[in-house]
Amino acid sequence: MPPDAYAAYEITVKQTLALLRGEFPSFLAAINRGMYAFWLGSGISREKLDAVPVFVLTVLKHLQSRGDPSDLNDPCWDPFKEALALAALSKAEKEEIDFSRDIDLWSVRDAIISRVSSRYSDLLDIHIEGEPPDYLLWDVLKVPQSYGAGVADPDLEHYCLAVLMMEGVAPEIVTANWDGLIEMAVEELAPGNESVVSVYVRAADFRQPRGRSRLLKFHGCAVRAIRDPTEYRGLLVGRRTQITDWPHDPEHAAMRQEMTTLGTSHPTLMIGLSAQDSNIQDLFSAAKNVLDWNWPIDPSAFVFAEEELGTYQKNILRVGYGASFHGSETFIAQASHVRAFAKPLLSALMIDTWSMKLEKLALLTRTGVDSSSASKVSAGIATLSSAAASSVDTNMVASTRRLISDIGRAIALTRSGTNPSVPGSYMPIGAVPVHQMGDDPSLAESGFPEVAMALSIIGNNLAEGSMSLASTYEAQNALRPVLTTESGGISSRVFFAANSRAAVELALNGFVDEGDPSAVVVHSVAPPHRVQRAPSSSLGRTGQRRARHIDMSELLLACSSYDELQQGFREEFAL
Repeated sequence: MPPDAYAAYEITVKQTLALLRGEFPSFLAAINRGMYAFWLGSGISREKLDAVPVFVLTVLKHLQSRGDPSDLNDPCWDPFKEALALAALSKAEKEEIDFSRDIDLWSVRDAIISRVSSRYSDLLDIHIEGEPPDYLLWDVLKVPQSYGAGVADPDLEHYCLAVLMMEGVAPEIVTANWDGLIEMAVEELAPGNESVVSVYVRAADFRQPRGRSRLLKFHGCAVRAIRDPTEYRGLLVGRRTQITDWPHDPEHAAMRQEMTTLGTSHPTLMIGLSAQDSNIQDLFSAAKNVLDWNWPIDPSAFVFAEEELGTYQKNILRVGYGASFHGSETFIAQASHVRAFAKPLLSALMIDTWSMKLEKLALLTRTGVDSSSASKVSAGIATLSSAAASSVDTNMVASTRRLISDIGRAIALTRSGTNPSVPGSYMPIGAVPVHQMGDDPSLAESGFPEVAMALSIIGNNLAEGSMSLASTYEAQNALRPVLTTESGGISSRVFFAANSRAAVELALNGFVDEGDPSAVVVHSVAPPHRVQRAPSSSLGRTGQRRARHIDMSELLLACSSYDELQQGFREEFAL
């Protein structure tokens, strides 16, 4: 079955990765260059926080509770009646309403909730006599308490976004969400690192130094509103009046200008955002009037992660592409629609970023392999990325979080020979987009190009069947290897050392025991205190059953082709 045949809610990470690489390669390349601005909505948090239908019911129940069941002419019923009017009930449906019974008992309850959800901003704008305009938002929904810090843990989407930010490929993120789950995920993966993300809510925030990524919260922030209500309460946008006034309110001018600039300078990736609010539609119209996008364009200027493109998303395409939209509607829709929801899509983007960075690093090795080997490097890394994608498809949330932790740990071990100081934290492969990695002169000397080349060889060995990855996972073993491989019934515990210090620390910290024949250390530079080999022995063999050490720098100098390098690696590995 082709990848695009799967529904957005059932497609796996591996299938999503195949879909993107097969149908959207230029989109993937642009993501890895940090070109796309991510526009996020409540869909990325709905499994952790109350979705719109839930808070619609909360408001309806509150409004019903204010009325006197014995007096239907009581003015306190007026707000509830106004709310029900938003559902545009038929005559037959109205006959099913009984004000003396709780709305939960009404046969038309679900129909009312569904219809009013599409008009949630009108619901929140209903006036309650004697109460402030944001009464329903602040006092009934209790947004700061319901969406603020500590209410829920981040979900898979937030962790993947945090990784993409740390890797430097998601420099611009725009969100309509009030919650602080993205910020929490960043803090968990990079504790105390204030350089990863800078958050913008009010105009004055744009004067702060920017982080690696910017997070623009254009509908406000519940975390900051509860911390400083005087400054941030009024910036919680949810009512129709606020949304209508947003494009013209001077208080939002700085935010509006920044978002308009993103709409003109960066293609848009929209995830979990219906774009139904008029201020979002208006903003893309304003961006088009500054600098429009003309079809054909590759990659697409707008990409939506949905089961099907909705009315408001189609309108953004019409507005954004202007005159060039007409006559190309079908082609534009196909190029703009990725049928995968947030979890599989963001997981696939994260894994692909790791893959592309490893490929780039492998090709930065200074000697030994010519440019014609690029396809073999790519194939080997692709095999590993496919294995990574497969590993997270059974229990996507828990296994993806574990994968992020494992990758971060592997990078820390390879760089320093120690576990991360904070368990579960993440260390990026690099802080810049893929295309900028070659501009960093320190990368060539970092030892990671050699590690990446070794990983590509392992990937190709897996594809050829000469090696397999062990299925067991030692979660509680702090000394567990980066990889455990199986070959010919022999299990190997594989570590990488990007430098001499890491090699020494791996031994000192108990990860590698020289007397353990299952231990394999892949070195980027000559291993320290290496044993003198007899001239007649094959590369890496001493005749003793001891830990195996593979010197990638020596192999790269000795080999003139990728095939020769792979064979030399296999001999060193004793496959």
